[in-house]
Amino acid sequence: FLSIWLFSQNFYLIHSQSLGSNCPSTCTCNYNPTVLTLQCTALTSSILLPDILLTPSLSGTTEIIIQNSFLTDFPSNLCSYAVNLQRLDLSRNRISTTISQQTFNCFGNLKYLNLSNNLIINVNESAFSFLNNLEI
Repeated sequence: FLSIWLFSQNFYLIHSQSLGSNCPSTCTCNYNPTVLTLQCTALTSSILLPDILLTPSLSGTTEIIIQNSFLTDFPSNLCSYAVNLQRLDLSRNRISTTISQQTFNCFGNLKYLNLSNNLIINVNESAFSFLNNLEI
């Protein structure tokens, strides 16, 4: 994920930041200015996303991508990223929990949500009632 930008005849190197010990032990985490990507390799019921207090630059996260990562539940601290989060992609996992109104009640700014290719079978009628900015 290396990009070279030309600006005022100077080259700036911008690369993704590894989050090291602030990443769940079964995952690899990368952060690239506003996008947090996790790739997990073991079946896990719940993970904790990297702690924003330990890595303050994460507070600007607008997109989280956790695909093909064997998740069976939503990250338990997902709401800690809610302030700026606009895109959430949890596709191609094994999420099978019931989606209720509480699942997404903190994501008023979310514009894109991808839960495709999971094992979700129960969705409460009001599950997405707080997602007023979702673009369909």
